[in-house]
Amino acid sequence: MPELSDLLHRSVDDVDVPHPHVAGIAARGRALRTRRRVATVAAATVVLGVIGGGVALVDPFAGKPRSNHSVTNEGKDDADELPTAYESWATWSATDHEVTVGGIPVTVPGQVVRLSQTTAGVVVKSIVGEAGRFTLVRPDGSTRRLSIPDGTPTVDGDIAAPRVAWVSSRADELVLHVWDVVTDSEVGQVALPSPGSTLASGGEILEPALLDGDAAYFSTADHVAHRVEWRSGKVTDLPRLPMSVRSGVGIARNDDGQWVVVDAVTGEVRRSVEGDFSVVTVSPDGRWLFLGGTDGQYVEPTAGGDRVPLDRLSISAGWSQDGALIGQDGSSPWVRRCLTSGICATQRARRGDDSVDTVLAPDFLNAG
Repeated sequence: MPELSDLLHRSVDDVDVPHPHVAGIAARGRALRTRRRVATVAAATVVLGVIGGGVALVDPFAGKPRSNHSVTNEGKDDADELPTAYESWATWSATDHEVTVGGIPVTVPGQVVRLSQTTAGVVVKSIVGEAGRFTLVRPDGSTRRLSIPDGTPTVDGDIAAPRVAWVSSRADELVLHVWDVVTDSEVGQVALPSPGSTLASGGEILEPALLDGDAAYFSTADHVAHRVEWRSGKVTDLPRLPMSVRSGVGIARNDDGQWVVVDAVTGEVRRSVEGDFSVVTVSPDGRWLFLGGTDGQYVEPTAGGDRVPLDRLSISAGWSQDGALIGQDGSSPWVRRCLTSGICATQRARRGDDSVDTVLAPDFLNAG
């Protein structure tokens, strides 16, 4: 991919700071404190029961009431200048039955366990009774129940398109599904041979399918990583499975367990990432990495260069559409938004509520 090659060989001095615009199944009735156990599912295949093998964005709040959450902006005097729209503040959940999208709190049925971002809004996975449910929460606060099968463990959203994807299993096959959340219909399906993917115990396989434009990434039961072009059905085997992919840029682990930046199309390694981090994700434009670990959270250019510390940002942070990181402010009842320049702002996770325990960030899963 020539654009990626140019990006990765560009001098760090040429990397601009973006302009600030912004597995598991959870059992019924789990207390809010279970949110302390938050885990990313973009990293690996999980088997429950048995181990098996620049978009142009329009402010949706124009002409509508703005959020009444209190907001503070470090480095600015006027808090009213802060953006609150979906593309800037993304989404989060601070209590079982509520999701905040761009500053608007919305009640949804069941316990929220996953927030998958798309351009059309957030696809919320919640547990209602013993079943899962998927609800599209739009940036204006309106909702629509999606007809994604309730038994689907999780979905991955394309932050630059109105689509989500997931993988289901059947007799010695894994099936990729791509779903348009605007029309509420399947727009792509590709089946791959996967001997051993059938579970005699009836357990569920949670195989995350990372969706990036016209391609999805997942591995089969033989531990082979695949890039699947869901429109054409073309399948390319990769030397390693990316754990985060955006704009054709991937992040993966090599055979020694070290993080490496890869060309997501070919799997070619571009460079290594120094340090011991448990979470590494790629920004929507492919130009930045979020690095999360016990020693703190940072961003650095995909091409390499100086790391920027993100003070007090939680390790379970996710990217907003405009390239900021959204996560909890330490263990406080506040949500923090950090630019790649290191400038951060905060707002209360729930208005007037200081009892918030843990904030579920965008594109992370509450594993229960």
